[in-house]
Amino acid sequence: MAQLLFVFCGWLLPVLAHHLLIRPGEEVPLAERGGGVYVQVLLHGLLAMALIAFIIRRSGQSWRGVGLTCRAPGLDVLAAGAALMTIYLSQFVIVMVAGILSPEFLFQMAKERVKVLYIFPSLHPAVTVAFCLFVGLYEELLFRGFLLTRLRVLFGGWTGPIVFSSVFFAVSHLYEGGFAILQIFILSLVLSIVFVGRGSLVPVALAHAVFDMITFLAAYLIRFQDQLQKLLPPGG
Repeated sequence: MAQLLFVFCGWLLPVLAHHLLIRPGEEVPLAERGGGVYVQVLLHGLLAMALIAFIIRRSGQSWRGVGLTCRAPGLDVLAAGAALMTIYLSQFVIVMVAGILSPEFLFQMAKERVKVLYIFPSLHPAVTVAFCLFVGLYEELLFRGFLLTRLRVLFGGWTGPIVFSSVFFAVSHLYEGGFAILQIFILSLVLSIVFVGRGSLVPVALAHAVFDMITFLAAYLIRFQDQLQKLLPPGG
């Protein structure tokens, strides 16, 4: 518990300090921060990794204990692919059910997701890949490798930690909107199960990174379509 409090309080401290220091009405929306959004994510990730490294070194633990091991790369890649297929299939089912029950809700959900895609400005493809790999590693190390394994000791099993960590992970993306919370909760459940099954961060970090890459690709295509529409003559 002490390790969890140290890492997550330290990780959340800059966010809390920012909200306390910024006066009402002075907060700059994420969509207007430009490249600063990437810098913020990078610094936040480096802070989390540094805190975890401090705990591991101070307690004399092994990095294997947080999943930094790769015993069978081929199986890890297959596990990552299976995780991605499961994530997208589950989301497809949710979208289909939502469309049947409430077309208006489906339309609102689509608008919400498009709005989120505009938060992050476009980057060079190579930089995008590097950024997604970093986020995949840092978030999986923090939420699966560190949080999940520590909760397992506290709960004495995997079910409670998987659910709790997935809720926490989803809520940490609250800025993305209501549907994103459900989407990320499912993603976290799947990745947590794969992590427990494989005992390695490799497949979950890879699946997470590819998921983010596909999201960035969707954002790029939407922006490209918008720019193309502006170039076309009215009614063209």
